[in-house]
Amino acid sequence: MYGRLAAKDAVNQLAKKVPLRTWKSLLKNQAGPYSIVSNGQGAEKRFLCSIAHSGQVAVALAASEQPDLIGIGVDIERRNRSTTDLDETGFSEDERTLARSYAEQETGHMILKFWCIKEAVAKTIGTGLKGNPVHLKIVSFDQSNQIAHVVLDESLSVNVLQPIIAHAGFEGSLVFAVATANHDISHRKGLTC
Repeated sequence: MYGRLAAKDAVNQLAKKVPLRTWKSLLKNQAGPYSIVSNGQGAEKRFLCSIAHSGQVAVALAASEQPDLIGIGVDIERRNRSTTDLDETGFSEDERTLARSYAEQETGHMILKFWCIKEAVAKTIGTGLKGNPVHLKIVSFDQSNQIAHVVLDESLSVNVLQPIIAHAGFEGSLVFAVATANHDISHRKGLTC
């Protein structure tokens, strides 16, 4: 419930204070949830949404629908969450090595950041983790600006511009990540990118 309230608030901010009574429920499309705001006179505007929860904290991300935007994603985790299960099953050896390349005391926090990045990207492309988070591969992470580059395993067969860029960080006791993905239009005949 808190997630839906956060999503309504995020969409309301973008919709220029449209009264919430014109809100239609979050609907699900291939890429993820979206909402429709109506002016009550037949005009509607769609917004992409992403929701994340951790304990009693809920956050939402919203964006106006755009032609080449596949989706948006957000994820949060508590900073004190155990990373043992994530480290063993959620990452390839290359990703674990990348996480460990940061200061030793940072390794657990890097694993949480990487997990949030994978969750946000999975929401962005609408596939979820499908029980195998290694299908989403973090190939680089720039700690100075908190930006990760993520590539998708071919088994996901999503037509998305790669690498997907995700931002991660800390806010108080939370770790967060946000991501957006665009259609890969380079395959369309007659287009130059």
